[in-house]
Amino acid sequence: MNELATVNEFDQSQVDLIKRTIAKGATDDELKLFIMQAQRTGLDPFSRQIYAIKRYDSKEGRYVMAVQVSIDGFRLVAERSGEYAGQLGPYWCGQNGEWKEVWLESTPPAAAKVAVLRKDFNEPLWAVATWEQYVQTNKNGEPMVMWKKMPALMLAKCAESLALRKAFPQELSGLYTADEMGQADSDIPETVETVEAEVIEAEVKQIEQPKPTRPFEPAYLKELIEKKAAQHDGETMNDAQNSLMVGMLEAVFAGDGDTSMKRHELCKYLTGYASTKKIPDNFKLSLLDWLKPVKDEGGAYTPDGMAEKEAQKVIIEALKENGQQELI
Repeated sequence: MNELATVNEFDQSQVDLIKRTIAKGATDDELKLFIMQAQRTGLDPFSRQIYAIKRYDSKEGRYVMAVQVSIDGFRLVAERSGEYAGQLGPYWCGQNGEWKEVWLESTPPAAAKVAVLRKDFNEPLWAVATWEQYVQTNKNGEPMVMWKKMPALMLAKCAESLALRKAFPQELSGLYTADEMGQADSDIPETVETVEAEVIEAEVKQIEQPKPTRPFEPAYLKELIEKKAAQHDGETMNDAQNSLMVGMLEAVFAGDGDTSMKRHELCKYLTGYASTKKIPDNFKLSLLDWLKPVKDEGGAYTPDGMAEKEAQKVIIEALKENGQQELI
């Protein structure tokens, strides 16, 4: 890890901060790729000009990192090139193909276009984004919140991203904005190849993400714990539930040596708190839901078998992140 700070001109404290926050859960290789992209583009990850997104990849059977750039980051790269001479547009059109400088209709535009000007080019570089190709929808086929609230703006940002990438391929090739690649938040099966930027100009369809099977990977489990905790927000755990939760956390590591240390590492990875006394009640209830304690024939409680397997995977991941692989 120390070599990253030297090679990519980030000091070690910045590298550690990026991994804890901006590229949270990234492997060392993913972190190195992210930092190299930040270095290549000159964008500031701490200002959210460039950021990392984790998506579940069914082919890999785990979450993988993708690098995305904000539209402001695209504009900054263009400006720093010294060749950027402004833009034309955006313009919008409806189904009749008539282009307008402002979109005042109650229905979304059919397309948007933007042109980027370069000082060393004789003609502007135009890019067109159509609603059918770029609108981001939920599982019910309805536009996502921002696409429903500001359809003209969202579509214009896609057109601008396309135009900027056409105008500055050396600086922006292989980089996309969230407005363009929202569909990528869904998992892409093995039968569908990941496409590069120019292929996005063809129709991109949203593909429903298959549900991962248990035992879950640590990053996915952590996400589930956080989502369940949000559902328990405002609830209070009673003493009996708290004792049961602590007992089950000890039980998942029964006979595994230092159970106290492993319990602390597990809790810290899943909730951010090493001590069960400091974990908020909503997260405690979430952990109890995950552990699913059941009574055995003798009347004693035991944790769910899958939870035990997942706990072991979390410990391995947590110790790796802490540089303690030798303890595994």
